[in-house]
Amino acid sequence: MCALPEARPDLGGLLADEPGPEPEVAFGCAATVLVEDRLARHIRGAGEQGRSALRERLA
Repeated sequence: MCALPEARPDLGGLLADEPGPEPEVAFGCAATVLVEDRLARHIRGAGEQGRSALRERLA
């Protein structure tokens, strides 16, 4: 999980001025890290298996 002010310095000032949305910002930060890690695993796995990371056409 990311530390908010270190990951996005602009958020530190915002949350210092208005701490109310901190739980939502923390959730969004954690969700972004989760999705980016999942995407990285998918791309890395495809590359290791010698296949494209892109999805096949449906129709």
